[in-house]
Amino acid sequence: MLHKYFLAICSSVLLFPMIIASSVCFAANSSSINHDWLNEDLKGIEILFRMLPQEGHNTVEGFMERLEGEWNINEEDRGFGAKRVNLRKGFGYIDVYIFIVTFGGKISSLEISIFKPSMDDWILVRKTILGKLKKHNDPRFKEEEQKLFMKYTYPGVLRPFYKSVADKLGAIQPLDVPPKLKAAYDYLISPMNNSEVGDGICFLGPIVEGKASIDLLIKDQRVDLIQNVLRGYNPGGRIYAVIALLRMERKGLF
Repeated sequence: MLHKYFLAICSSVLLFPMIIASSVCFAANSSSINHDWLNEDLKGIEILFRMLPQEGHNTVEGFMERLEGEWNINEEDRGFGAKRVNLRKGFGYIDVYIFIVTFGGKISSLEISIFKPSMDDWILVRKTILGKLKKHNDPRFKEEEQKLFMKYTYPGVLRPFYKSVADKLGAIQPLDVPPKLKAAYDYLISPMNNSEVGDGICFLGPIVEGKASIDLLIKDQRVDLIQNVLRGYNPGGRIYAVIALLRMERKGLF
């Protein structure tokens, strides 16, 4: 029963997607601000706000035309006509990552992460950088432990993509997801993600997120949630779901 999903799923999977890790700038043993670096950061924040999509003008082409400076750009095919574009640029103290999911040349979602420098350096520059963000009066930037983060979404853009996936793989069923499984489940079905597929520990050390997430669903024997992952929008997540369901089927768990 499950084998029919392999061709459609495997054709859109990147088994080893780009692993993004923050490259952090250090001012070793420094107790004073490097003003050249800080000025680059402030200029970078201005560049970010000039790049942001305007309402009704959320095309990928338009966004790329607004890029300023040299950015590291990587594009991933998510299958069924969807793509993800990853952009990175270092400024002074901060590194900026932008993740865009697109369909039909339009932006569906755009995430911006401003990764912090070392804790000592962040203490020095935090007030200035947050003050610069507040001047733009944009409440969407939230401070997390390692980064400042914001997300734009255009929900209607992906509707044809969702329909294409459902026509090929079957519709995702409405289910109650317990709080302890919600983060793992959301990760495995999200079009923002393409899980690296592996059976154990990746070279960076921790168990890869897709493997850790599917293991939580398996532990609770939530076959229904795993079946939804099989029909979800994360290509690597679909591979994990196929493997999990085949193993659970052999064990007579459903």
